[in-house]
Amino acid sequence: MNRSLGILAAAVTLGLVSGCTAAPVSSTPTPVDYKVCLVSDQNGFSDHGVNQAAYFGLLQSEAQFGPMTSAIELGPKDSKYKAGHAVQTMVKRNCSLMFAVGQVNVAGVRAAAMRNPNLKFALLDAQLTDSNGSELTLPNVVSVEFNDSLAALQAGYLAASQTKNSMVGVIGDTNSDQTVTTVLAFRDGVKQFNAAHQAQVSVVGADSSDSSSWRLIGTLPEAARVEANVRDLLSSGASVVFGVNVSSLAVAHAVSQFADKSMIGWNADQYLDPDFVDYKPILLASIQKSASVALVSIVESAMTGTFVPGLLAGDIDGAPLVSLTSQRDITFGNGIASELQGLKPTL
Repeated sequence: MNRSLGILAAAVTLGLVSGCTAAPVSSTPTPVDYKVCLVSDQNGFSDHGVNQAAYFGLLQSEAQFGPMTSAIELGPKDSKYKAGHAVQTMVKRNCSLMFAVGQVNVAGVRAAAMRNPNLKFALLDAQLTDSNGSELTLPNVVSVEFNDSLAALQAGYLAASQTKNSMVGVIGDTNSDQTVTTVLAFRDGVKQFNAAHQAQVSVVGADSSDSSSWRLIGTLPEAARVEANVRDLLSSGASVVFGVNVSSLAVAHAVSQFADKSMIGWNADQYLDPDFVDYKPILLASIQKSASVALVSIVESAMTGTFVPGLLAGDIDGAPLVSLTSQRDITFGNGIASELQGLKPTL
């Protein structure tokens, strides 16, 4: 999929879920002999998360710095081999800097980067590893790690503070390192709330630290499957639901069918997403990953000769790459907002 006028017209909408509140820079810079490319993971560019935000960042970088752009969108059934082929396609399109989202693209980026040391690569929401899964550093690859442990800890604490019946719910995709780490951090937040407020909030769907007992419903689960599992959590008593690596739109649709229930979004500020406009009253908060900010920053560094390989984590220019959004329609109350800022992981 190449950039088109229709896609460019959607930039403002995409910007609403990118972590940026403004549309791309409106001035048109002089085109330069540089090409920036992007390959999504299997969630595609309409995932209301990292892929969509990264695509907005691609358009923003074109408007701001003037490079040519190109993008390839993977689908739910595409394997890592198809992903690798997509990265190779970008090499053939003479891309100067290639972004790829997610774990599915690690092998393809590694192979292409080793064969093309004169080109630059960036992994978003994944870390470069060798074929055995060990951390790897190459001089032309940067990995952007969206470490959501603190935000997930805050989400658990917040959810526990808002429950109507001392029960919150969690649903996840698979027993992957990312999902397990996030759910454990969420559980830690609930535990810290219980200790601070002498409460007994339980976590439906992840009621122990043993991830084999959690409600994990599979890789890239369809919306109907997500909704059915969320409804089950709510029927079991959970009054706040958090979905990890599943469709937040599907979670929202299920939660909206119940009275006095709320949710915590995943991967982007869903409150600002036009597709969630009818779900604002149930959005307690969201964990947002600033993929567009990271992409634009890396484009600028690559085009100005200050590209730094390795792992990028923590923050960019003082702004965190991952954060829990502040209160909107649902007020946190009781000083919870200030308590969230003082939390520290105990795991």
